[in-house]
Amino acid sequence: MLDHEGIIRAEAEGIAVAGEGADGASPVPGTDWTLADLLHHVGRLSWYWSGRVRSAGGGEFYDTDRPEGTAPSDWLRQGTATMGEQLSAAAPDAEIKTWAGLQPPSWLWRRMTHELAVHRWDAQAAAGTPEPITTDVAEDGIDELLGEFLPAADITGVGGTLHLHATDGDGEWFIDPTGDGLTWERSHTKADVAVRGTTSDLLLVLWGRKDTDAVEVLGDEAVLTRWRESTRF
Repeated sequence: MLDHEGIIRAEAEGIAVAGEGADGASPVPGTDWTLADLLHHVGRLSWYWSGRVRSAGGGEFYDTDRPEGTAPSDWLRQGTATMGEQLSAAAPDAEIKTWAGLQPPSWLWRRMTHELAVHRWDAQAAAGTPEPITTDVAEDGIDELLGEFLPAADITGVGGTLHLHATDGDGEWFIDPTGDGLTWERSHTKADVAVRGTTSDLLLVLWGRKDTDAVEVLGDEAVLTRWRESTRF
């Protein structure tokens, strides 16, 4: 089981440090953001979810605007620390209002673990020194992406199946978007296109952060191209 609180704390610090050590105008690969935009997004999001958790327990919502005179990295640190405190204090069966409906704290622990892991890579990539997402986090991140985000995507035009194969662990996924809806499973199953790479690179390719030249593509590469076009979030 992932140490969500520890991962969130470490990834938030990675974002903050990158923000302090690089030009805020630096572009974030695979996005329309600058590094300054990214710090604002993560800082505001951490305070937003802190407020959602606090509200679920009957408290007041937090202000999501950065106070004048507070550095973006410090505001981000404070927000993620506050979010962790609120989640740790919340009842396990608390109902938190999210874009996926009412969810327990465990859902948000997981969601923010992956939000911050990808954005830490973003921040470091903008600064020029990205470190890969750890294998265990990236593996669960692929599960979360397929289970939480993909059902809402229009994948009717993908026209083929995909097999993801991690080269640094046991992760394998068979993805079938060709039926009435998306189905996927953890298995070694032949598909129209196979994508091989580290678990971190697989996740970052799926999120559009890295190009397909970061992985090995075998079979019908057009299926992967159409998949990436259909799953831009």
